[in-house]
Amino acid sequence: MKNIPKRAANPIAEEKFQKPEEFDSSNQSDDLKSIADQLLPSNEMGFFSGSASYSSVLGSDLQGGGSGNGTGQNVGFGDVRGSGRKFVYVLDRSDSMSWNGGEPMRRAVAAAADSVDSLDPRRGANKFQIVVYNHDVEVFEGGASLIEVNPSNKARAVRYLRSLVASGGTSPEKALEIGIKLRPDVLFFLTDADEELSPRALATVQSLRKEYKVKQICVVEFGKASEPRKRTFRQLAGENGGAYVFKNIESF
Repeated sequence: MKNIPKRAANPIAEEKFQKPEEFDSSNQSDDLKSIADQLLPSNEMGFFSGSASYSSVLGSDLQGGGSGNGTGQNVGFGDVRGSGRKFVYVLDRSDSMSWNGGEPMRRAVAAAADSVDSLDPRRGANKFQIVVYNHDVEVFEGGASLIEVNPSNKARAVRYLRSLVASGGTSPEKALEIGIKLRPDVLFFLTDADEELSPRALATVQSLRKEYKVKQICVVEFGKASEPRKRTFRQLAGENGGAYVFKNIESF
Protein backbone atom coordinates (compact mmCIF):
# COMPACT_ATOMS: atom_id res chain seq x y z
CA MET A 1 0.00 0.00 0.00
CA LYS A 2 1.32 3.43 -0.94
CA ASN A 3 2.37 5.52 2.04
CA ILE A 4 0.34 8.72 2.27
CA PRO A 5 2.33 11.61 3.74
CA LYS A 6 0.81 13.19 6.82
CA ARG A 7 -0.44 16.74 6.50
CA ALA A 8 1.53 19.19 8.60
CA ALA A 9 -0.27 20.36 11.72
CA ASN A 10 -1.53 23.91 11.74
CA PRO A 11 -0.61 26.26 14.59
CA ILE A 12 -3.36 26.27 17.18
CA ALA A 13 -4.85 29.09 19.17
CA GLU A 14 -6.22 26.86 21.89
CA GLU A 15 -5.45 23.73 23.83
CA LYS A 16 -8.23 21.45 24.97
CA PHE A 17 -8.48 18.90 27.74
CA GLN A 18 -11.87 17.25 27.71
CA LYS A 19 -13.17 14.94 30.38
CA PRO A 20 -16.44 13.11 29.75
CA GLU A 21 -19.29 15.38 30.72
CA GLU A 22 -21.73 12.48 30.62
CA PHE A 23 -20.36 10.92 33.81
CA ASP A 24 -22.88 11.29 36.60
CA SER A 25 -21.03 11.09 39.89
CA SER A 26 -24.20 11.65 41.90
CA ASN A 27 -25.13 8.00 41.47
CA GLN A 28 -21.68 6.50 41.87
CA SER A 29 -19.32 6.22 44.81
CA ASP A 30 -15.94 7.91 44.94
CA ASP A 31 -14.46 4.41 45.16
CA LEU A 32 -15.56 3.68 41.60
CA LYS A 33 -14.02 6.93 40.40
CA SER A 34 -10.78 6.03 42.16
CA ILE A 35 -10.69 2.70 40.33
CA ALA A 36 -11.27 4.46 37.02
CA ASP A 37 -8.55 7.00 37.80
CA GLN A 38 -6.07 4.14 38.06
CA LEU A 39 -7.19 2.50 34.81
CA LEU A 40 -7.59 5.50 32.53
CA PRO A 41 -4.55 6.46 30.43
CA SER A 42 -2.80 9.72 31.21
CA ASN A 43 -0.43 12.06 29.46
CA GLU A 44 2.95 13.25 30.66
CA MET A 45 1.39 15.75 33.06
CA GLY A 46 -0.69 13.09 34.77
CA PHE A 47 -4.04 14.23 33.41
CA PHE A 48 -6.51 12.04 31.57
CA SER A 49 -6.25 11.87 27.81
CA GLY A 50 -9.28 12.36 25.61
CA SER A 51 -9.13 8.77 24.34
CA ALA A 52 -10.88 7.16 27.28
CA SER A 53 -13.70 7.92 29.68
CA TYR A 54 -15.01 6.83 33.04
CA SER A 55 -17.87 5.07 31.27
CA SER A 56 -15.47 3.11 29.04
CA VAL A 57 -13.77 1.74 32.16
CA LEU A 58 -16.74 1.33 34.51
CA GLY A 59 -19.38 0.40 31.94
CA SER A 60 -21.90 2.00 29.63
CA ASP A 61 -24.53 2.23 32.36
CA LEU A 62 -22.74 5.34 33.63
CA GLN A 63 -23.44 7.26 30.46
CA GLY A 64 -26.34 9.69 30.20
CA GLY A 65 -27.99 11.47 27.32
CA GLY A 66 -26.43 14.77 26.35
CA SER A 67 -29.56 16.80 25.73
CA GLY A 68 -32.45 14.86 27.25
CA ASN A 69 -34.11 15.38 30.58
CA GLY A 70 -32.53 12.26 32.11
CA THR A 71 -29.22 13.91 32.96
CA GLY A 72 -30.19 17.50 32.25
CA GLN A 73 -29.01 19.70 29.42
CA ASN A 74 -25.61 19.50 27.74
CA VAL A 75 -24.42 23.12 27.87
CA GLY A 76 -21.46 24.78 26.21
CA PHE A 77 -19.34 27.62 27.52
CA GLY A 78 -16.24 28.90 25.71
CA ASP A 79 -15.46 25.52 24.07
CA VAL A 80 -16.00 23.41 27.19
CA ARG A 81 -19.22 21.55 27.92
CA GLY A 82 -21.02 20.16 30.93
CA SER A 83 -24.26 18.27 31.51
CA GLY A 84 -26.71 18.94 34.30
CA ARG A 85 -29.75 20.84 35.50
CA LYS A 86 -28.04 23.55 37.55
CA PHE A 87 -25.21 25.77 36.30
CA VAL A 88 -22.95 28.40 37.85
CA TYR A 89 -20.66 30.72 35.89
CA VAL A 90 -17.59 32.06 37.75
CA LEU A 91 -15.99 34.83 35.68
CA ASP A 92 -12.77 36.81 36.03
CA ARG A 93 -13.36 40.56 35.65
CA SER A 94 -9.93 41.74 36.82
CA ASP A 95 -8.03 44.57 35.16
CA SER A 96 -5.92 42.21 33.04
CA MET A 97 -9.12 41.28 31.16
CA SER A 98 -9.01 44.81 29.68
CA TRP A 99 -5.91 43.92 27.60
CA ASN A 100 -6.04 44.97 23.94
CA GLY A 101 -8.97 47.30 24.41
CA GLY A 102 -10.89 44.89 26.61
CA GLU A 103 -11.17 42.09 24.06
CA PRO A 104 -10.72 39.27 26.65
CA MET A 105 -13.55 40.73 28.75
CA ARG A 106 -15.78 41.02 25.69
CA ARG A 107 -15.07 37.40 24.78
CA ALA A 108 -15.79 36.22 28.32
CA VAL A 109 -19.06 38.14 28.46
CA ALA A 110 -20.12 36.86 25.04
CA ALA A 111 -19.37 33.25 26.00
CA ALA A 112 -21.32 33.54 29.25
CA ALA A 113 -24.23 35.39 27.65
CA ASP A 114 -24.53 32.82 24.86
CA SER A 115 -24.38 29.98 27.39
CA VAL A 116 -27.02 31.51 29.68
CA ASP A 117 -29.24 32.21 26.69
CA SER A 118 -28.98 28.55 25.64
CA LEU A 119 -30.34 27.23 28.96
CA ASP A 120 -33.65 25.54 28.25
CA PRO A 121 -36.00 23.95 30.82
CA ARG A 122 -37.42 21.71 28.09
CA ARG A 123 -33.96 20.15 27.76
CA GLY A 124 -33.42 19.78 31.49
CA ALA A 125 -31.74 23.01 32.69
CA ASN A 126 -33.73 24.58 35.51
CA LYS A 127 -31.44 26.84 37.59
CA PHE A 128 -28.33 29.02 37.22
CA GLN A 129 -26.30 31.79 38.80
CA ILE A 130 -23.40 34.12 37.90
CA VAL A 131 -20.43 34.90 40.15
CA VAL A 132 -17.90 37.51 39.04
CA TYR A 133 -14.66 38.36 40.78
CA ASN A 134 -11.53 40.50 40.83
CA HIS A 135 -10.06 41.22 44.27
CA ASP A 136 -13.66 40.95 45.49
CA VAL A 137 -16.64 38.73 44.65
CA GLU A 138 -20.06 39.72 43.33
CA VAL A 139 -23.08 37.48 42.74
CA PHE A 140 -25.75 38.42 40.20
CA GLU A 141 -28.51 40.41 41.94
CA GLY A 142 -26.85 39.68 45.26
CA GLY A 143 -28.24 36.18 45.10
CA ALA A 144 -27.50 33.69 47.85
CA SER A 145 -29.03 30.86 45.83
CA LEU A 146 -29.60 29.68 42.28
CA ILE A 147 -32.33 31.30 40.21
CA GLU A 148 -34.88 29.76 37.89
CA VAL A 149 -34.19 29.37 34.19
CA ASN A 150 -36.88 31.48 32.55
CA PRO A 151 -36.91 34.22 29.88
CA SER A 152 -37.05 37.09 32.38
CA ASN A 153 -34.14 35.86 34.51
CA LYS A 154 -32.05 35.01 31.47
CA ALA A 155 -32.63 38.45 29.93
CA ARG A 156 -31.65 40.23 33.15
CA ALA A 157 -28.56 38.05 33.50
CA VAL A 158 -27.42 38.85 29.96
CA ARG A 159 -27.89 42.58 30.59
CA TYR A 160 -25.87 42.24 33.78
CA LEU A 161 -23.06 40.43 31.98
CA ARG A 162 -22.90 43.11 29.30
CA SER A 163 -22.57 45.79 31.98
CA LEU A 164 -19.41 44.29 33.47
CA VAL A 165 -16.20 46.33 33.34
CA ALA A 166 -12.74 44.85 33.93
CA SER A 167 -10.96 46.33 36.95
CA GLY A 168 -9.01 45.43 40.08
CA GLY A 169 -6.80 42.52 41.06
CA THR A 170 -7.36 38.78 40.77
CA SER A 171 -8.32 36.48 43.63
CA PRO A 172 -10.33 33.47 42.40
CA GLU A 173 -10.35 31.24 45.47
CA LYS A 174 -13.29 32.88 47.28
CA ALA A 175 -15.31 33.07 44.06
CA LEU A 176 -14.81 29.35 43.46
CA GLU A 177 -15.89 28.60 47.03
CA ILE A 178 -19.05 30.70 46.68
CA GLY A 179 -19.85 29.12 43.31
CA ILE A 180 -19.48 25.59 44.66
CA LYS A 181 -21.63 26.32 47.72
CA LEU A 182 -24.47 27.31 45.39
CA ARG A 183 -24.67 23.54 44.66
CA PRO A 184 -24.67 23.50 40.85
CA ASP A 185 -24.27 20.33 38.84
CA VAL A 186 -21.72 22.13 36.66
CA LEU A 187 -19.48 25.07 37.50
CA PHE A 188 -17.91 26.95 34.56
CA PHE A 189 -14.78 28.86 35.58
CA LEU A 190 -13.05 31.43 33.35
CA THR A 191 -9.81 33.18 34.34
CA ASP A 192 -6.68 34.87 33.03
CA ALA A 193 -4.96 34.81 36.43
CA ASP A 194 -1.18 35.20 36.42
CA GLU A 195 -0.70 33.08 39.53
CA GLU A 196 -1.11 29.35 40.01
CA LEU A 197 -3.64 28.07 42.52
CA SER A 198 -2.02 26.91 45.75
CA PRO A 199 -2.08 23.21 46.72
CA ARG A 200 -4.29 24.19 49.65
CA ALA A 201 -6.77 25.93 47.32
CA LEU A 202 -6.93 22.89 45.03
CA ALA A 203 -7.53 20.58 47.98
CA THR A 204 -10.23 22.89 49.37
CA VAL A 205 -12.03 23.03 46.04
CA GLN A 206 -11.98 19.26 45.65
CA SER A 207 -13.28 18.76 49.19
CA LEU A 208 -16.05 21.32 48.74
CA ARG A 209 -17.04 19.86 45.37
CA LYS A 210 -17.64 16.47 46.98
CA GLU A 211 -19.43 17.98 49.97
CA TYR A 212 -21.79 20.06 47.83
CA LYS A 213 -22.16 17.35 45.16
CA VAL A 214 -20.91 19.39 42.20
CA LYS A 215 -20.45 16.99 39.28
CA GLN A 216 -18.06 19.01 37.14
CA ILE A 217 -15.78 22.04 37.25
CA CYS A 218 -14.94 23.12 33.71
CA VAL A 219 -12.12 25.63 33.15
CA VAL A 220 -11.43 28.17 30.41
CA GLU A 221 -8.00 29.79 30.75
CA PHE A 222 -7.18 32.99 28.84
CA GLY A 223 -3.53 33.75 28.22
CA LYS A 224 -0.82 34.53 25.70
CA ALA A 225 0.66 31.70 23.64
CA SER A 226 4.13 32.92 24.55
CA GLU A 227 3.46 32.42 28.25
CA PRO A 228 3.26 29.06 30.05
CA ARG A 229 -0.14 27.51 30.75
CA LYS A 230 -1.14 27.42 34.40
CA ARG A 231 -0.70 23.79 35.41
CA THR A 232 -3.09 24.11 38.34
CA PHE A 233 -6.00 25.36 36.21
CA ARG A 234 -5.74 22.26 34.08
CA GLN A 235 -5.42 20.25 37.27
CA LEU A 236 -8.52 21.96 38.67
CA ALA A 237 -10.59 20.56 35.80
CA GLY A 238 -8.89 17.18 35.80
CA GLU A 239 -9.44 16.53 39.50
CA ASN A 240 -13.04 17.70 39.46
CA GLY A 241 -14.68 15.83 36.60
CA GLY A 242 -14.50 18.69 34.10
CA ALA A 243 -13.03 19.91 30.84
CA TYR A 244 -10.21 22.41 30.24
CA VAL A 245 -9.38 24.68 27.34
CA PHE A 246 -6.67 27.32 26.84
CA LYS A 247 -7.55 30.31 24.68
CA ASN A 248 -4.77 32.45 23.19
CA ILE A 249 -5.87 36.05 23.68
CA GLU A 250 -3.42 37.18 21.01
CA SER A 251 -5.63 35.45 18.43
CA PHE A 252 -8.81 37.28 19.51
